[in-house]
Order: sequence, then structure tokens, then C-alpha cells
Amino acid sequence: TLRIGGFSPKQTFILERWDTFKTSGQLVGIEECKSSVNGFLQIPVASLRTDLAIKVKPAAGGNGSRPGH
Repeated sequence: TLRIGGFSPKQTFILERWDTFKTSGQLVGIEECKSSVNGFLQIPVASLRTDLAIKVKPAAGGNGSRPGH
């Protein structure tokens, strides 16, 4: 599990998972994740065999970041 802080508490985010090992990069999954009351995202990551990039975007209707971050 990957834990990342600095997000607005209790907000929903869209996570895009990208396989960066492939030459052109490839989107391999999209999911939603909700931040904790302390502004952390808990992102499950299982059995990495190559590189992986995760793009975090606010879900519709919010910016998801705390002021000053």
C-alpha cells in the first residue's frame, strides 16, 4: 500500500494507473479513492514487476488539494 499525504480530507479522487515500462506508456486502470480525515490517500499496490505511475486527479466538483500545496 502506498500512502500519500497533503490532500483535502474526505475528498474523492480519480487514480489513473499507467504502465511506464511500455515504450508509449499505457493506461492500465482507473479507480476512485477517498482521502482520510487527515488528508492521506491509501493506494493499494500489488506485485510490481515493472514501473508504474499513478496520476491523482480530483473527482468532479472539487480541487482536492489543501491551500498552499
